[in-house]
Amino acid sequence: MRTEQWCLDLVCADPVLRWLILFLAAGTVFWYIMLYILSRGFLGHATAANPGGRRFSIFRIQLPFSHTAFRRSLDTLPAKSVKPLQWSLKLDFVFMAFAYPLLTAIAWYLQRNTNPAGANQGWQQPVLQAAVWLPFVAWALDILENILSFACLRKVSWLRSRMLLLTALLKWIVILAVVTGMIAAAAASHCCHT
Repeated sequence: MRTEQWCLDLVCADPVLRWLILFLAAGTVFWYIMLYILSRGFLGHATAANPGGRRFSIFRIQLPFSHTAFRRSLDTLPAKSVKPLQWSLKLDFVFMAFAYPLLTAIAWYLQRNTNPAGANQGWQQPVLQAAVWLPFVAWALDILENILSFACLRKVSWLRSRMLLLTALLKWIVILAVVTGMIAAAAASHCCHT
């Protein structure tokens, strides 16, 4: 029996990896839609102009650029918005379980297909190697961000809001670095062209 017949062998893992990417992408899209539907319940206090309350984004909670504005927004947050926010943070853990492995699987697929002949590709392989592992750093930062968000919903403090901001910014920097690196390496190596 030849090695090529076993699709779980790393030598011919591309079909399994493609199916894994499709599964993770479908899960990411599904849970993103669930989070979007839940975010429709993020409403501020009712005003004369907005009797139902004005909608706000989760980024208002997870990226507190101004501690004073953050404290004010949490202090004036209606009780009907706290539960959807808490559920959104809980569902975000499920979303993470699809999104970050998806980034890793795509980076691994690109890494496997950028240098098929063994030729020296220069900077692409180290960038893709980093892109394979950096989503786990972003995942850990996202978990910490959600924990800090829960803590700020219970009781806000200056230290918690600054730690939340720093964690969220670091997470987004890592995610943007991974995505930018994957796009640049794929474009430079022409890995997806047949």
